[in-house]
Amino acid sequence: MAAGGAGVMWASNMVFVASPGVDLLTKFVCAGSGILAGASGVYALSMLRDHRALGKYAAHAANYFQQHEHHATGLQELSIKYSLPWAGVIWSFGITCGAVVLFFISSVLLLLGSYTHVLVTVVLVGGVYVHARGAALFLRDCRTFLRRVGLGTFFPPSPVARAMVLEPKARGSTEPPEIELPPAYN
Repeated sequence: MAAGGAGVMWASNMVFVASPGVDLLTKFVCAGSGILAGASGVYALSMLRDHRALGKYAAHAANYFQQHEHHATGLQELSIKYSLPWAGVIWSFGITCGAVVLFFISSVLLLLGSYTHVLVTVVLVGGVYVHARGAALFLRDCRTFLRRVGLGTFFPPSPVARAMVLEPKARGSTEPPEIELPPAYN
C-alpha cells in the first residue's frame, strides 16, 4: 500500500517538474519530494520482498520477531523500520503541498508586478499590528471597523461558553430557572 502511495506522489511530483510554466524553485522542491517518494516506494518494495521470503507459518513469523527484538528497546526498531515508507509518503505529500502553495504565491506576486512591494509591506505591517495588539483586540478592531462601514451585522459576535450554575427557584418548583445571558460585544 505504501508503495502505491509513493508511486502516486512520485508521478504527481514529476508532472510539476515537467511542466513548463512552473518556476525553478518549485521544480527543485518537487524534484526533492519526488526523490523522497521514490525512495520510500523502493524501500517498501524491498520490505515486501523480504516478507515473501519469510515463510507461511506462524513459527516463521515468531522467529522473525525474536531475531529483531532487542533487550533494551524491544521491537521499537522494527516498528520504525516498518513506518518509514509511510512516513516518506506523508512527508513527500507535505513537501508537495508546500511547493504548490509556493507556486501559487509566486504566481500571485508575479501577476501583481510592480505592486509586489506594496502587498509585502501591507502584510508585514498587518502582522506587526496583530502581534503588538493581540489577536482578540485585533478581531474587536475588525468588528468595529465593519460596524462603522455599515457591515456590523455581517459577522455577529460569537457566543461565549461559560459554566453557569443554575439553581431552581424553590424546591419542587416546576418553573425553569432564569438565565442571564452575557452582554453582546460593543
